Amino acid sequence: MQRIITILLTAIVFAVFIRISRSNGKEGKLSFGAPIKILGLVCLIFSVVPFYIYITKNYRTDVITETYALIGISFGFGVGAIYALGEAFFVKGDYDQLAITYRTPWTGVKDELWSNLNSITFNHSTSWYLLEFDSGAKIRLSTFLNGHRQLIELLELMGSEAEIYVDESI
Repeated sequence: MQRIITILLTAIVFAVFIRISRSNGKEGKLSFGAPIKILGLVCLIFSVVPFYIYITKNYRTDVITETYALIGISFGFGVGAIYALGEAFFVKGDYDQLAITYRTPWTGVKDELWSNLNSITFNHSTSWYLLEFDSGAKIRLSTFLNGHRQLIELLELMGSEAEIYVDESI
């Protein structure tokens, strides 16, 4: 019975998380919402606590596998925290009927005109839209970005000449 309750609660939490993170956002703006920020903070906590335990030697130091586990957990969640917090706080975009400006800490700033848009590809396995432009620039729009729906609807309303693909590969 406890297992069933745990599975149901986990499913509900994930469903709410996905629904909130895919909210509509403001017209002309792209940014991540609170769920991605919360995920980053949880990863940070899961990274700092084992690191603190390791530093204070508050574990069985005679068992080397515990040391490896603490270091591995701290490192793994630390990388996750850096990525999630980097996405949550530093990925932003602005768009209108003429162009898009998209900023990420990973690829920098991209300013592109819609008239130079070659293709739009939706990838189900990564849940993002890939926008490819004449300049060779590629913009990946996660479906977790607030405002991504309005952007895709705007491109459809404008009758974008870009070819639209749906990547069915897993």
